[in-house]
Amino acid sequence: MALNRARQRFLDDHRDLPASQVIPLIGSHRRVTWPALCPACGAPAATHINVAKTFGRRGRHSGPYRYIVRMRIPFCESCADRHRALVKPVPSLIGSFFRTPALLSFIGAIAVAAILWTIFIQGGEGISAGARLYALFGIVSLVGLGVALTASDARFLRVPPLTEITRACDFSDNVGFPFGRRRFYAVRNPAFAQAFATANQHRLWTDAIRQRDDWISGIAFVLLIVAAVIGYLARK
Repeated sequence: MALNRARQRFLDDHRDLPASQVIPLIGSHRRVTWPALCPACGAPAATHINVAKTFGRRGRHSGPYRYIVRMRIPFCESCADRHRALVKPVPSLIGSFFRTPALLSFIGAIAVAAILWTIFIQGGEGISAGARLYALFGIVSLVGLGVALTASDARFLRVPPLTEITRACDFSDNVGFPFGRRRFYAVRNPAFAQAFATANQHRLWTDAIRQRDDWISGIAFVLLIVAAVIGYLARK
């Protein structure tokens, strides 16, 4: 259901575009073929812009989480210059580390590590060498975990928002679970959209594939219901 909402939200955001300029593809975004045109104006491409977007999802067992999808999209030099003038600066690697709320994890790890160091490493002679070694391992693990958690969250602060240029070739989250990777690409320039669809003809998410996905989804739903009924009857 969440993926269906994500799909509809993306389509609603680009309802001003004709259907021919919203291209659905299957497979990894890393294998997409990009035409040598600019998606913003249709001019010949001369450079690339690394476009990144943050998506959120709720795992069945892990709870909500976020991740970043990056694509290297061609643009003409003029539009690339315009993008560089518009894009908002993001914090540096160190700056993002100290600006994320997850910094509390690092501070907490340092505080506990300091306590362990005081008790076991700087403690009296009654503490065995083995206990000191275990304490040192715990201190290193705690600090490493704090750094990892904070750095993992800080990277989202370094994702620049889309500009009017990079929004010319927008892309959705993967909306194909559990059938694999399905993603929409919304392109502002008609010439680029046509060339993009042609270059990825073998990867189009066609109506036939969607019908097959819906059929498999229906079968899977029925099987889940049957399994639940059998499990219920087996307990009686």
